[in-house]
Amino acid sequence: MRKTRKQVNQQRNNEGSDKKDPGSQIIVETNEYLSGEQKKINGAFNQNDSDPDVLELIANAKALATTLVEETLAVQTLSAQLAEISSSQIWKTALFLVQIQARIAPPNSQRARILRSLMKVVYDPIKKIRSYRNKSLKNDIRAVKDAQTYPEERKWNKLIDSAAQVALQAFLDRLKIPQKSDEVLSRLKTTTGSNRYAHMLGDLFSLVQVLCAAHNSDPIQTLVQASKLPEIADSTRRRHILFITTLFPSSQHGGGNRVLNFIKILSRNNDIYLSTAFDPENDAKELKNLETLCHSIQTIPYNQFGKNQAKILHWLNGTQMDIVHYEWPRAMENFDPGFGPIQIFTYMEAVSLRLQMDLDQLQPLSGAWLEKFAEFIHALRVELVDAAQLTTRITVTTKDGNYFRDLYPYQTYAVLNHGVIFDEFCLADIEPEPHTLVFVGNYEHYPNADAMLFFLNEIWPVVCHELPDARIYIVGPNPPETITRFADARHVIITGAVPDHRVYIQKASVGIAPLINGAGMRGKVIDYAALRRTFVATSIAMTDLVFEDGLDFYRADTAQEFSQKIIDLLKDAELADKMSATAFNTARQNYDMHSLTDFMVRLYEHLETQKPNHHDLQ
Repeated sequence: MRKTRKQVNQQRNNEGSDKKDPGSQIIVETNEYLSGEQKKINGAFNQNDSDPDVLELIANAKALATTLVEETLAVQTLSAQLAEISSSQIWKTALFLVQIQARIAPPNSQRARILRSLMKVVYDPIKKIRSYRNKSLKNDIRAVKDAQTYPEERKWNKLIDSAAQVALQAFLDRLKIPQKSDEVLSRLKTTTGSNRYAHMLGDLFSLVQVLCAAHNSDPIQTLVQASKLPEIADSTRRRHILFITTLFPSSQHGGGNRVLNFIKILSRNNDIYLSTAFDPENDAKELKNLETLCHSIQTIPYNQFGKNQAKILHWLNGTQMDIVHYEWPRAMENFDPGFGPIQIFTYMEAVSLRLQMDLDQLQPLSGAWLEKFAEFIHALRVELVDAAQLTTRITVTTKDGNYFRDLYPYQTYAVLNHGVIFDEFCLADIEPEPHTLVFVGNYEHYPNADAMLFFLNEIWPVVCHELPDARIYIVGPNPPETITRFADARHVIITGAVPDHRVYIQKASVGIAPLINGAGMRGKVIDYAALRRTFVATSIAMTDLVFEDGLDFYRADTAQEFSQKIIDLLKDAELADKMSATAFNTARQNYDMHSLTDFMVRLYEHLETQKPNHHDLQ
């Protein structure tokens, strides 16, 4: 006689009555694991720091971590319900385990991300539960996940908010940002979507873990000036050098031109490998030139650039690199310690510094301030935490280097400025057009757009009133409508992207750099000087450059000063010519790429003789 489903289940229950319930066993093991982790919490927070603020932060963090474990154990007491489930009904066990996992850290929620950063010891047993769950009936699990109401939502949100307030206040204090964490978080919650808010908190916890950690045994590093390193006795050594670049090395933009120039000179005595983002429509011509310089080139579409470690290793075909350069932050998505022993990240611009400077100019807690603050948190996480994986980091100005070193002085930063290859860049001098100015920049980089708006609105009207025939060439790609509306084809000529910006610099009598924000490279004023044109520039535009005010150029930080210095130079061609000549000599002496490449090789030698100094802070 055929047995009914009920009889079959009853028989299985009787047969398995002397076996351990696998679901209950997992809960028991999880409870034991978490109980043991409570003993480790004291060791997870170093209490040797004598700073009262740090001690208070540590105490708060310890209390939160302890609470987190206690809350997790409380959720696990639901195992009493699990004991009521028959061992033959394994699918019900799996469903219940999903409920437990969902209450602790719902998939794709902010809790899952934040808990991983807060206390990894809690996440380990969750992974065990998930592993067990995935062996169960997938359809039933999906049904429970869809129907789950998370009854302890408020409890977890309160716990996360408390942790976030402590972490954010520590961060604000560390960065000397005079705001209260509860106010900032409250405003951010209402102005950002849940996903972005969760990502921001994840970035925040990663940063606080680094910035507030104790480093009793780690030596504080000095800022390395590459130009001051010892000369190399034997520079004949040939190296394998890999450049991984987020933007294609090109003369069409400042950072790309820097990388291109280093490749040109280094390729004479080294084997250059280039893995780069590539757009056939815009980069094909430059690619042909690079193929004559590089031992091998790997091109990757821009929309596929990132997490290409396997492709790069396959392309290298077992060749070990001596030096690996990562140019621009997104290049670090391709980081792999297996590429080579010395890995270097270049800050073309300290984006975090630029964003913090912007924050200082905005109304605190306004919509614009909150948007900029969220950008700042993410940028600093990338530039500080992600970059810590590498051997060293290069900044193009001392100001940028000191910014990062002041925040985290336990890793190496080197300074190596920007320049041009004078033998290639310089043109035969020509007579400039009278009363003519020039500004060069890529306007997708908003400090360039901001500079032009400041100039056109506040400086240009004064110049035109004094010199009605004055003219300005605004050169470079992607000018926004807020700038192009000033174009009249007679006094304000906006060129857009051009094949060679040097031609327009030579048309002008005077270059300008009215930057009011930003950090990093200051290539435009070096270009002006290299083509024998003096310039008027703000202090921000001259960061870390050695040109002398009143001799090579004029410095001006207000609209009134800026307009007057321009008028003085446009009216006195002899003075402009004299200052242009001295600016050219200063640039040639200090910003020739041959010298800068020699400094780069000195840095290689320095790193090869030092013990690795990088911290995996992930």
